Amino acid sequence: MTVTVGQGRNVAAVANHVGVFLSATAALSAASAEPERDNQLIDADHISRNLARKFNGFSETLYAPAYVETPELRAAFMQNRLIKATLEQASKADVAIIGLGDMNENSFMVQLGWFTPQEIATARQEQGWWAIWRGTAFSIFRANPSIR
Repeated sequence: MTVTVGQGRNVAAVANHVGVFLSATAALSAASAEPERDNQLIDADHISRNLARKFNGFSETLYAPAYVETPELRAAFMQNRLIKATLEQASKADVAIIGLGDMNENSFMVQLGWFTPQEIATARQEQGWWAIWRGTAFSIFRANPSIR
């Protein structure tokens, strides 16, 4: 079984809550790479390693940032064989454990500089809730990739 793991407080809580240890081996893949936040272990790599220990599996690390400034930089990262292989494995996962994030002006996404408070407010008020999947932001109501 292959599991793709996202990042965040709620996803980390799932990994910390698991109490039954299965004998099956699982391959876990970090779906995004993130910095630690206030010494909280909520990045996908840590969560993936935590779950791998609990399920007698192994963890694949995604050696890339979750957000880059330009499409050209994203394309350059996608040419890296390690990044490409990890994302390919993650895309074939049997299960994905992801968090939706906070859609407020003080969210972690704003603190990291991915979005401005105004962009979050605009997305919430005018365009509905958003999701980030495999490096692309989608409007859930419209199911179209966003410009960003």
